[in-house]
Amino acid sequence: MLLLALAAATATRAASSAVDTLGIPPAAASVFGIAKQQGKFTCLTDKNKVISFDKVNDNFCDCPDGSDEPGTSACAPEGRFYCLNEGHKGASIPSSKVNDGVCEFACCDGSDEAPGVCPNRCVPLAAARNEERMARRKVIEGGMAKKMEYIKNGEAKMESRLKELASLQAKRIRVGTQITEARTQKEVEEAKEMVARREAVQEAAAKLSGELGVDGMEKEKLVEVYRQLKGRTGEVLKVVLEEIKLKAEIKEEKEGEKEEEEEGEGKREDTTEESRQKEAALMKERLMNRREKGGKKEDTFFKKQLGPVLADDEEEVEHDESIFDDHYAEDEDDEEDEEGEDEEDEEEEEETSGKKGNKEKGEEVLEELNPILKDMLREAEEGVNEPLPSAEAARKALTEAEKEEWELNKRVKEIESEGEEDYGGGFEFYLLRGKCFTKMVNKYKYEMCPYKEAQQLEGSAVSGTKLGKWEGMERLNASSSIKTAGREDILHKFIFRHGAKCWNGPERSLTVLVGCGLEDEVVSVNEPSMCEYEMEFRTPAACSSVLLDEEEEEEGGGEGWHAEL
Repeated sequence: MLLLALAAATATRAASSAVDTLGIPPAAASVFGIAKQQGKFTCLTDKNKVISFDKVNDNFCDCPDGSDEPGTSACAPEGRFYCLNEGHKGASIPSSKVNDGVCEFACCDGSDEAPGVCPNRCVPLAAARNEERMARRKVIEGGMAKKMEYIKNGEAKMESRLKELASLQAKRIRVGTQITEARTQKEVEEAKEMVARREAVQEAAAKLSGELGVDGMEKEKLVEVYRQLKGRTGEVLKVVLEEIKLKAEIKEEKEGEKEEEEEGEGKREDTTEESRQKEAALMKERLMNRREKGGKKEDTFFKKQLGPVLADDEEEVEHDESIFDDHYAEDEDDEEDEEGEDEEDEEEEEETSGKKGNKEKGEEVLEELNPILKDMLREAEEGVNEPLPSAEAARKALTEAEKEEWELNKRVKEIESEGEEDYGGGFEFYLLRGKCFTKMVNKYKYEMCPYKEAQQLEGSAVSGTKLGKWEGMERLNASSSIKTAGREDILHKFIFRHGAKCWNGPERSLTVLVGCGLEDEVVSVNEPSMCEYEMEFRTPAACSSVLLDEEEEEEGGGEGWHAEL
């Protein structure tokens, strides 16, 4: 019965419609009505152009904007023709398609052609559209109800974050005070620790000095001990070496001063034959004396501990033995008698030369110590650097306080960063933060995490190709909303940029079209351009009464014909 009544009303309206108002949208009916009463029509965009009303829809274009011919094709292509589509959604088509012998789908009432040419298909279309509208309205209204929950929960969470932020900031002040106090306490305890260590070193040094018998040693033996222990590490040994150095009156030259002295000695060297012979004779005498004694010296207590130590004259002879060889040749009998001793001298010379070579390269060669002495040195150093318990506790307290401050600063920064984002007018998008939504397309899974990042994964992988990092949400007003066949109106976009670079192409990016839905879900994913991805996402957070208002405007039939109206 409803369909029959609707068809009858449509037929009555078509029969009573005046030819001069054909193609006029309801929104402009009052403009043409007033003009008809006045008997004259003013062109819509050119107000200086006024024509007699009987020239409206006379199949001749009088107005430059084509506004006087809404029901004919005379002003094509500027003109527009409006199909009333009674009972259905009105539509606007180019006036060039009027009376072209083709029944336009948009004009289901057939008004774009002469009466009787096109059948009226608006009744069944209206019924189908009404079902779609009701279903869509149900989604919008249901989504808006859920959106209110999102807003409520979002506001509660944001308020909780703000309270947490205030608490963290207050705690950060307290921790800052604790750190200042802990640093002061650490300095005090470490000063005590330093004194305790110094005392322990002095005590251990006195003990080691006594064990070595430093006080009872002659100067020559002290020099010998100093030469053996010099270059070895240890705080206790360092103190003992300083004591020996003072007792033996050992003066060490700096490297630069030593080189200058050697250079000066080289310049002062007497190169005359007579002086060289005297020096060689002296060396020969000293060498012969050493050989008569069998190259042995009286063992001392310290020497027993350290092992054999070369005397000063031995090293000097080995270093200058070439002078003796250059100026004095021995008889063959003497050479045979002393062959064994010469071989020992050569071995000692090679060893000394090797050590000197290493020293020239910057490598300090230390002689192997007697195991007993090595144990003495090791035991002397043990325990002198033990940390003071109170100092350890002070350091630990400072470390823990600084760590707590770092964690507080990190959390404060996170909350402040959260607060800078756009979550909609009532924090309705806040609940999407920290969540990820996926969609399988062929073998790939697309994962979108609002306020974080998006990526493309293959199979069951947990990480994949980055499609971009979150750059923000873009809001669209009703006039700039996206209207695409099969899609709800889109009033928001999520933007992800600077993803992984495509081979021989741009960086990947993702634009998410956010529409109204009853659940949070990814509807589709595609790649309209190389490495530029597009995703449709539905959520109750995107539902708005604006979408219902748009439906009512569509029903009013005011679209697509002269925005000036």
